[in-house]
Amino acid sequence: MTNELETNNGAPDITISKALNDGINDWASILKMIGHPQRLAILYTLCRRKSSVKDLQDQLSMPQSVLSQHLGLLRRANIVKRKKEGTLAIYSIGQDRLHKLMDTICQVPE
Repeated sequence: MTNELETNNGAPDITISKALNDGINDWASILKMIGHPQRLAILYTLCRRKSSVKDLQDQLSMPQSVLSQHLGLLRRANIVKRKKEGTLAIYSIGQDRLHKLMDTICQVPE
């Protein structure tokens, strides 16, 4: 199945395959999820290093309840992952393909 895009100022039609369309929709969902300022701040921090909830809370000055809510959303979307280390939950970027995107975002000057 393909989607036909309308011509734009006489430019030729572009046909997008179902696989490409699915990929575009997947990235759109990810970008929508990380577009929230607090979630982006969490990901910026995790891009620099894996962190516990306490570390993130201290670095971001974010209430624990708010931080946990955002981490839960990001985890369910497979954007971050959680690994238990003893009694601590350590969070990191959850998908290899997100590293390039996060590397670009993390280049924001401090």
